[in-house]
Amino acid sequence: PAARGPSAAAPAPDAMAFSTDELAARRRALAERLPDTAVVIVAFGAPEPPNDYTLFAQAPGFAWLTNFLEPEAAMVLVRRGAALEGAMFVPPSDPAREAWTGARAGLDGARAITGLPARPARELRAVLDSLAGTGLPFAVVGELRGGEVRTPDE
Repeated sequence: PAARGPSAAAPAPDAMAFSTDELAARRRALAERLPDTAVVIVAFGAPEPPNDYTLFAQAPGFAWLTNFLEPEAAMVLVRRGAALEGAMFVPPSDPAREAWTGARAGLDGARAITGLPARPARELRAVLDSLAGTGLPFAVVGELRGGEVRTPDE
């Protein structure tokens, strides 16, 4: 995965040269390896670096499944039998911040890069709450360490 710093432009959609078909095949292969025939798979991208001069590196598992190389994004997949549906959740554009962090893909760019529908990141909590109410098991891609768990106030 590429690292970025201040004033660096976001990678082009083909920065890692993976097609959306290849990414979909990876996501399907992951879903089919899980023992449950109905499951919610959640993958979190790496957080925004704490300082604008700190280099960003995407979480490897997230990058492998999405080719999305921007911070604070998430992907949710729902497998029910042979059906696999998903969505990306990405932060809104913030031109003032992007002056320091580089241009961001936004919803349209996330769709183009991943081949998945894209929604604003602010909707992630409600979607996960709704899916938790279905009783489906959850699988998380990557590591969750204490410092990465967010509270509602963050």
